[in-house]
Amino acid sequence: GSRASKLVAQRLRERQQQTQIAHIIKKKGQKVHLPSDICREFAQYYSQLYNLTEDPNTPQPTEVGIRSYLNNIPLPTLSESQKQLLAAPITENEISECINSLPKGKAPGPDRFTNEYYTKFPTPFSPTS
Repeated sequence: GSRASKLVAQRLRERQQQTQIAHIIKKKGQKVHLPSDICREFAQYYSQLYNLTEDPNTPQPTEVGIRSYLNNIPLPTLSESQKQLLAAPITENEISECINSLPKGKAPGPDRFTNEYYTKFPTPFSPTS
């Protein structure tokens, strides 16, 4: 028991260290280590990347230009029957089919319930309850 718990805890720490950003290197070569500073650097980088108004020499998009662009690109559209199908209420039968098609033996989700739980106790999830 205790030895297995220590092993699991060690593996979890290792996995967390693998997914954590230990440091980043700024443009001038300076390393940033603190999570709050790393967060600030990411925010600043992406703010500068997507902020078009900082450079007065860069032509700014206008609403007319954006609408013109969007109206001239071939975007897929839904047919009337597809729109009606998507707008229709979800039926209890559709929910049951979805629940019954869930794979068995998988780890629980964020709600900590397994797929088997939903299969065995579907009532709270039906539209009539």
